[in-house]
Amino acid sequence: MAQYKKMLACLQNQTEVLGVHGIGPDTWSGKTRNVTCDRCQDSYRALNHIYADVLGDIDADHICMDIVDAMNMTRMVWSQNLKCTQRNVTAEAPFIVVTCMCILPPLFYLLAWCLPQHQRGPIIRRLATLSDKALWNALNAKPNTTTRALATTLGVTHMAIGNHLNDLGYWKVYST
Repeated sequence: MAQYKKMLACLQNQTEVLGVHGIGPDTWSGKTRNVTCDRCQDSYRALNHIYADVLGDIDADHICMDIVDAMNMTRMVWSQNLKCTQRNVTAEAPFIVVTCMCILPPLFYLLAWCLPQHQRGPIIRRLATLSDKALWNALNAKPNTTTRALATTLGVTHMAIGNHLNDLGYWKVYST
């Protein structure tokens, strides 16, 4: 509580000193605020440190409301009335990220257009190891056989049989 009284005394002393010169708290300029902030900063930091220690030692639900109210009022006067709290918020990091995100897509497409593309060769189908004659002979021997049975007989995949039959003009027939 002694530190709280010291802080109040500092603020009151500054108000009286400035009041002698005809400057009230409602007409303080940036210069008078800086003087008050500089002169009372050590008291404010010490009081804030004590309050943080109290919060750390005791559960927040069990702190005396007078202490909480006193600290809240001190912080409000310090930050809102005196505007002593200075936040160093800069827009550099978001600006850099947004700039990079805007530059990357055009850069990508420019590089894709400028750099030589790899030439793709023609698609080469796998040569069929299945001859028309072997397929005809297997179909004549068993006309109602399936492509899987033909594939096993001829030693190829059933997809190769289906593709070869399709190339020969046969249509897919579903058995009933």
